[in-house]
Amino acid sequence: MADSASLTRPVNASDPVPMPDWVRDHLERAYAFDADEVSELIGRPVPWAR
Repeated sequence: MADSASLTRPVNASDPVPMPDWVRDHLERAYAFDADEVSELIGRPVPWAR
């Protein structure tokens, strides 16, 4: 049975791996329109858009 502690404990966690710059650049270009749309909807810049 799940309790509150088991719901917040990480499962199969690993160390974070930094995203390569070329991947970030590609994703930013590919989703720039979506990021602009979300920013307009919520009335502030989204943290993942540069």
